[in-house]
Amino acid sequence: MVNDIQQKSEKDPQHNLITASDLIRNREKTNFHLRISEIVEENSKEAALVVMTLPMPKKGGVPPLLYMAWLDFISKNLPPFLFVRGNQVSVLTFYS
Repeated sequence: MVNDIQQKSEKDPQHNLITASDLIRNREKTNFHLRISEIVEENSKEAALVVMTLPMPKKGGVPPLLYMAWLDFISKNLPPFLFVRGNQVSVLTFYS
């Protein structure tokens, strides 16, 4: 499978680009992630480690390169960053 991806990339250099239509279609989500980045930077610039829930895109809804660009932008120029992914089940434990 990796060879197939490499062959597509070599044959079509445009295959590795985020298109303008992708950006237009995902403008609202991109702006949301840009704002999240600003908030994280404001509040975590001096942290030793930043831990954040991994934003999960809908399958087939966001091009993989755009998704990776969001993650890169959120964690750029910050202390060590750890994205954590759960299993989509909320769990709260209360001790009395």
